[in-house]
Amino acid sequence: MAAFRVLESIHSEGKTLLDAAPSIEDHCHDARDRGLARDIAFGACRWKERIRHILQQAAPRLDNFPPAVQIILEMSVYQMLYLDRVPDYAVISEAVDLTRTQRFGGLAPAVNGILRAVSRTRDNVSFPEPAKDFASYLSTVHSHPKWLVDQWLNIWPKERVESFCRFNNTIAPLSLRVRIERLAALEKLEKMGFKAEADRRFADRILLQANGASLQELFKESDWVAQDGAAMLIAPILDPQPGWRIWDVSAAPGGKTTHLSDLTENKAQILASDNHAERLKKIEEQKTKLGLTNVSIQKIDARRKQPLLEKEPFDAILVDAPCSGWGTFRRHPDLRWRLQREDSQRFARQALQILENVQLYLKPDGVLVYGTCTLSPEENEQLIAALIERHPEFQIEPVKEFLPSAFQEAQTEDGYLFVFPADWDMDGSFAARLRKS
Repeated sequence: MAAFRVLESIHSEGKTLLDAAPSIEDHCHDARDRGLARDIAFGACRWKERIRHILQQAAPRLDNFPPAVQIILEMSVYQMLYLDRVPDYAVISEAVDLTRTQRFGGLAPAVNGILRAVSRTRDNVSFPEPAKDFASYLSTVHSHPKWLVDQWLNIWPKERVESFCRFNNTIAPLSLRVRIERLAALEKLEKMGFKAEADRRFADRILLQANGASLQELFKESDWVAQDGAAMLIAPILDPQPGWRIWDVSAAPGGKTTHLSDLTENKAQILASDNHAERLKKIEEQKTKLGLTNVSIQKIDARRKQPLLEKEPFDAILVDAPCSGWGTFRRHPDLRWRLQREDSQRFARQALQILENVQLYLKPDGVLVYGTCTLSPEENEQLIAALIERHPEFQIEPVKEFLPSAFQEAQTEDGYLFVFPADWDMDGSFAARLRKS
């Protein structure tokens, strides 16, 4: 039931999986039940296209069922095919009961019949043949929207696209940037019930397996913050210094803001801004929890002129731009279904507008870092080229010297950071460091 509530709220209320998932802790007090509900919710999102392909062979009119019943069928098939904790007959029985609970009792026999058919034929499902239609094969077997797969096949070789799709369906560990000595953090996490290990490529990253231990208790602590490794590479590229005046644009939820503050030992003057008041609350929560005294928070539309900022320009600006998020599909499996075809163009236009505006408030010889969590050339390399064409006073500075030694090969020939998820076993990211003459 907890997993159903999460999936149903995504559909009916437009919530993201990340926003909806915390409700699991409100309904599941047992660690094993929490882990199972989270697995079902994330897994049903991750494998949605493949699951629906299987369901449609047993129920050709699947799309005619009410959305709630489709969700029940999808999460049930996920349990039957990918989990072994609950036998098929129990999954089917629970699905029938849940269908009745949701006031669709008249469809309970159909749900029962469809799921029994899936159980019988699970080993004989037909899929598109890669030799005949590689895009449809990847879309169906590896569960991604076909229009996205088509875009990727126009950018990368087939093998790279398939490795990306495979990676996106693996389970992402929880990633923490620790703010205390790492060994002490590992010991503390073990006592809290987490299986934790250090990522030796970083000096301050720890990986956890989501084993049902309370995430609410985990994030009450100030000794660490949730941040993926790819995101941890961005703030150091700015090379922030104590005493600098820094603008973190589009800063919510605040991970990079806190990183900038920690890198300068709380001695830089940091403005963290976002255009959404609700998102600013998350930065405020982080600021308070971590005791950051050098961070000011403002609601700013970075696409618009900011007369108050003209009086004192910035030494450095970080634009962590809103983007299509291709690099985060493993961690946010619902995102692949929420994106639209035109999103890369839309985000690129918005990001260029932001860059055009915020560069006005950068000092001569100041540093501008542009970063995204997408792999879209339109939002990354092409956008930086467009910016430099309009503003030749900016020069690209290679990022390599600001990266950990393990990530030297993540620099492209043009001097950008480009983290391809399947190559580095973490989220994808892009960053460019620019110097204003």
